[in-house]
Amino acid sequence: FFPAALAMAVFPVLSKKDNQEFQQTITFGFQLALFISLPTLGGLFILAKDIISFIFGSNYANAYPGLQLISFAIPFNFLLLILVDALIALDKRKELLVYDLVVLVLNFGLNLLFVPQFSYFASSAITSISSFLSLIFAYWILKKYAPISLKEVKIFNYLLSTILMMILIYILPIHLILKVIIGALFYFLCLFILKDPLFAKLKKFEL
Repeated sequence: FFPAALAMAVFPVLSKKDNQEFQQTITFGFQLALFISLPTLGGLFILAKDIISFIFGSNYANAYPGLQLISFAIPFNFLLLILVDALIALDKRKELLVYDLVVLVLNFGLNLLFVPQFSYFASSAITSISSFLSLIFAYWILKKYAPISLKEVKIFNYLLSTILMMILIYILPIHLILKVIIGALFYFLCLFILKDPLFAKLKKFEL
């Protein structure tokens, strides 16, 4: 839902096909996607066992590596849907269909090969790999038709804040829900301390 909502939000600007505005929108979209998806990935990865136990009970706790592996698909899907909407705006979405088919066949083949031995753990990992490949293909195609660059996309603040948040929620001996709340607040605090430009803009917008 959230990746699709973000992609839909930037689509009207992408449809204008102004090169400078197109680049700025892709940069902003990627920046916002990383702002949301990296802490989501980090939180799911660290809290996977607690989440599985909380929702399904302790008998299913051993399934947590599957959730950890598939969580890597989250940032890939956020970024992918932005690129897909950019291709739609340029009327080039159909070129990605061939690569979608390649990823689909690869996904199916890898599942046939590895699921019998590694069960849903393999399926989770393959899903994340497929999302990554789709992202690469989408960026490669878009690069042919739009002068885009990812040099202005800054990831350090979100990566550092996510890592610190992961450490904090890992060591806190409290209930899952409290970990989620404290982890989110701590993530925002880190971005505030780092004076992250996007976080500052969003904070002003809220005010």
